[in-house]
Amino acid sequence: LFYYLLYLIFLISSILYGSLYIGPVTPRQIMSVVMIVVCIKEGYLFFDKYAKLYFGFVFFYLVACFSTGGFDIALRNLLSYYLVAFVGYQSTRMIISKYRGARFVLLSLLSIFFVDAVVTLIQMWQRPLSYIILDTLNITAADELLERAELREMDTLAGLAVPGIVGSVLNGYVLAVSCALIFYNKSARLKFWNIILLMFFLVSVFVVQERTALFAAGFISILMIVKLVGSSEEKNKVKWIFFFIAIILIIVFGSPLFYDSILDDGFRYSESSFSIKEDARSHIWSEAWDFIQSTPVGGIFYYTNIHIKMPHNFFLNAFIYGGIFGGLFLITLFVEQMIIVLKIQKLSANNILSLVFAGAYLAYSINTMTHNSSLADGNLLVWLLWGAIISTRNGINNIKK
Repeated sequence: LFYYLLYLIFLISSILYGSLYIGPVTPRQIMSVVMIVVCIKEGYLFFDKYAKLYFGFVFFYLVACFSTGGFDIALRNLLSYYLVAFVGYQSTRMIISKYRGARFVLLSLLSIFFVDAVVTLIQMWQRPLSYIILDTLNITAADELLERAELREMDTLAGLAVPGIVGSVLNGYVLAVSCALIFYNKSARLKFWNIILLMFFLVSVFVVQERTALFAAGFISILMIVKLVGSSEEKNKVKWIFFFIAIILIIVFGSPLFYDSILDDGFRYSESSFSIKEDARSHIWSEAWDFIQSTPVGGIFYYTNIHIKMPHNFFLNAFIYGGIFGGLFLITLFVEQMIIVLKIQKLSANNILSLVFAGAYLAYSINTMTHNSSLADGNLLVWLLWGAIISTRNGINNIKK
């Protein structure tokens, strides 16, 4: 129970947007040190092939920043992000493998994300709840979240992405990931409350206005439904599928707020990510590719000094952060992980924990194709999910045999 509590505090302090400073340090840094000490004490510090590939990338990331500028920032990021992500990976493996805490990890993440979804829906109607929460805790990002909330209109969904309590873009990641995690239940069959939670999170990710996140949420939801319905009795298949479709239609076309906003020119869903505008993905990707060809050593801070927009793609970010060699390390890691995730998705749903964590990883990865948070920038969430996948997939191996 004590280790569960430490892990929960680590999750909350690391996932919440912004930083609460206690003197010169933050709870994220304090809890990272605490958890790495616990992992060492319990004998759960694994430098497996995934960690080695990751630190191979981090080494070339530091080399790139030393060569092209921003090395001091890179060192701070090493401590604040990359090592924290590594600690999250190790801690998750320890909690699940030694203390049988897979359900605790899942429910802890889902509880945090549920609060984020509630805050997101309240913010849709110009209620800056995230600002109130973060300002009360004296967290640095409070003013930024208030500014974003104030840019939204009262009666429409037009405006910038809703930040929630995790930040504007990352909110899309979190809510899409939740659309996989909510399918957990002991019977590994589709339940009524799974559908209710799914509707709640789908509506939440819809109002965030992150288009890739909405696609990821919809895709993984359908994938999980087909998987779980396939393992249920035949007579339940049609009932659940039609119920799911009916609820979606009622939400989208039965609410004037949603329906009218879809037709609103100011709404993000009415815009194409691949238009000819300077901030369109196609233009951003072209600039990033030109930089990779001209600067093979990489250097993310050099890149952001000469370009307004970040690359918005995992593969481009891998090469820009780590150069050619670092990028190859990171892409190899991603491919290794994705092979395991896809294998889990193909096998029986009997190991439901492994299945939902793999689905969450897949939803996260879809988001990285058009956004910047990923393995490349030391994001914690992807390593929490990967630690859970590695620690629960033994049951999958038994099923395969």
